[in-house]
Amino acid sequence: MLFTKNTSLLFGNISFAPMLNFNKTTEYSFRIMSYIASDVSRQYKSDDIYKDLKIPFRYLRRLLTKLSNAGLLESIQGKYGGFKLTRKIEDITLYDILMATDENSNATSCFFGFPECPAQGNCLLHEAWTEMRKNLHNVLKNTTLAALKSSDTGNFILTNSLSQLSNELEA
Repeated sequence: MLFTKNTSLLFGNISFAPMLNFNKTTEYSFRIMSYIASDVSRQYKSDDIYKDLKIPFRYLRRLLTKLSNAGLLESIQGKYGGFKLTRKIEDITLYDILMATDENSNATSCFFGFPECPAQGNCLLHEAWTEMRKNLHNVLKNTTLAALKSSDTGNFILTNSLSQLSNELEA
């Protein structure tokens, strides 16, 4: 098998992490924002988000800070504070969330994780990979929190967060 979970064994410190799946930071950020979009009339305390989504608390706080710094969430301090969206759910895309929290989302255009194609010219996968990334970004740019909410994704996220936790506890 050419690629294993730990590719550093085969290739030293070269990182092979093509964006075929989103990393945990991005997945959690999508969950947080979808969850908050499920009821835009309320403010969400980090303790409540933690309780419902089961994202590790320190990680959750860091993501909430990133989302706030990016202008997607407003952090309201004090006893009755919490987090709320800064824009209408029709105006926040999954691409906005990706750009706010994933520093590596545009780090490489190479399938194998190099900053640029190391092959003379381009490798066999270069064009297909570039097209796939472009298509993925277009989907994310055209998918809003409103679209997710109208498809009842908020309930799906909450239900699956709780079942994932229960599976982890049983393992």
